[in-house]
Amino acid sequence: MADDGFCREAGLSGATNFDLPFDWAGVKPFIGGGIGYGRNKMDPIKWQDPTSSGVLPGGSSSGLVWQLTFGADIRLPEKWILEIGYRYADFGKIKKDAGPDLAGQFNPPPNGTGSATGKLRTDEVTIGFRYDF
Repeated sequence: MADDGFCREAGLSGATNFDLPFDWAGVKPFIGGGIGYGRNKMDPIKWQDPTSSGVLPGGSSSGLVWQLTFGADIRLPEKWILEIGYRYADFGKIKKDAGPDLAGQFNPPPNGTGSATGKLRTDEVTIGFRYDF
């Protein structure tokens, strides 16, 4: 059983959407994208099984972040617009450092666990309302 191990992402990026030159009965498609730089930090991970428990080291990683979007704006009455979209975002790698358990007896010094990496990604469906002034 694992516990905690929160992962935080902080960074700076820019993104933009482009309206495609089509309008089908009030439905206007768009595409977009963005790029930037981010830093991911993972807290130590607490774990427990029937015979032992411990705390594994966390870690951090920095690098390129990017996203792609697409969707459609749907004109509604009274100058309202319904925006339905999809966004795929890649926030880079997450990392657990190599080293001995920070607590517990499973991998005490000088032993330890190896490093591990993963990817922090999202698939999102977005829905929003806008008013066209």
